[in-house]
Amino acid sequence: MSLNKFLKTTYNSKVTVPHGYEEVADSVVVKSTHHSFFKALKLTGVVAASTVGAFVLAAAGSVIISLLEVHSRPESVQKARFSVYDANLIKTSTFQRLNTINYTAEQEKNPIDPDFKYGVNQFACDSFATLDKTENYAYSPLMLYTQLDLISCAVSDKETMDQFDSVLSGDASLRKTGVATSMRNNFFANEERKSTVQAKNAVFLEEEFGAKDQFVQDMTERNAEVFEMDFQNSEDVGKACQWANASVNQPGFLKAEDLKIEEDSAMLFLSTLYFDNAWSDRFVKEDTKPDDFHLLDGTTVTKDFMNHVTYAGFTDQITYVSVTDTYKSNYSIQYFVPKNIKDNIFELLPKDFLFKQDQEKEMVSLSLPKMSLTCESDLSEMVQDLGITNPYVKKSNHLRNAFRRSDELEYSYLNYTKQKTNVSFDEDGTIVKSITISLGATATSAGPGDDGYHVELNQPFVYCIRDPMGLPLVVGSVLNPGN
Repeated sequence: MSLNKFLKTTYNSKVTVPHGYEEVADSVVVKSTHHSFFKALKLTGVVAASTVGAFVLAAAGSVIISLLEVHSRPESVQKARFSVYDANLIKTSTFQRLNTINYTAEQEKNPIDPDFKYGVNQFACDSFATLDKTENYAYSPLMLYTQLDLISCAVSDKETMDQFDSVLSGDASLRKTGVATSMRNNFFANEERKSTVQAKNAVFLEEEFGAKDQFVQDMTERNAEVFEMDFQNSEDVGKACQWANASVNQPGFLKAEDLKIEEDSAMLFLSTLYFDNAWSDRFVKEDTKPDDFHLLDGTTVTKDFMNHVTYAGFTDQITYVSVTDTYKSNYSIQYFVPKNIKDNIFELLPKDFLFKQDQEKEMVSLSLPKMSLTCESDLSEMVQDLGITNPYVKKSNHLRNAFRRSDELEYSYLNYTKQKTNVSFDEDGTIVKSITISLGATATSAGPGDDGYHVELNQPFVYCIRDPMGLPLVVGSVLNPGN
């Protein structure tokens, strides 16, 4: 520990002024999906930690934690009180805000560049292809894409930047505008429609190294908040966690121990997504009945199935069908399910299946299992399989451009990226909470009937939740709704 760090730590231990996060009287229930951590090491072994969803650069590694939930809406959400983004972190001798992001409760519908939309959907298709298809999973392609773009702003060499540009399909200027626009479009609260979506990003940097002005500007242009903090001060670390927890409106959702802060941690990216939307046509609870869900191994599990009849997008793809149901505020969810109970949906879907959005509207009788699922995934290998490999090379130094004193960093790399996800669906709608954390280092059948098409999601299926502009907020698979 440097003399400066020692004196600062000693001073903080003597100060009695509260360092905590201001309490929010009426917190908003929010869903989030991305956090990331980054760490940068100094010659003496100082690390940078960052969270977007959460990417952290540190010798410890990187973790991505996503939580998607669906349950009855709390009163605070129904009333759409948006006090979360009005909360302010208290400034202390070591913790301070470096920029300001203006949020609005009004839904914006800014146009998205077609190339950016293509890039995000291609990223979603490519990342889906690498995921384990033997268990349930859910993740947010848009927030992971956003997280990687924020991380790219810390890249210090052309070869590594080329990897990001290739995987994210586009140059930095295109991504900057697209990310900022998509974040603004996905931040609002509509009390009348019982609809709330809140996407947020923040970066926390080790104040001993200082934030580079250009990096702060890059983050601001992407609607990401920037803070300086002392990563060895437990109260400062607690504030970073409280920022995330306030964003997803769940105290204790992210804990200090989840970040795995080490002596050389110095940069933390946090990306959160809160999604709480009611169905356009609600599922009537009296119509929820138990039925069998057919597993890939030929066995069945009994689950409660929600049922409703709605005017939905429908496409017959010969071996499988896709159905698009809608939420309030023009959000949608597309399901992909085989027509034959013995078929495997993963063997039927083409690589570009997310580009095949339903165009024709039909009357559809839809049966969906009521469920709440939790899954954990390590996405480090997935990101590397996509082509971003340099940041994961131990003792490499590709991510130092966030700091003014970057010349003092001996290495800056990612250790791992993990994701924890819980997803639930009920008669009222869907709620998604997601945090992504990365740690790094520096030191059935379907056919038309009298009432339209009958689609039963009673076997393994894939789904995608999209925003009004067609960007994939969440992609998931359900192999066993009983797990």
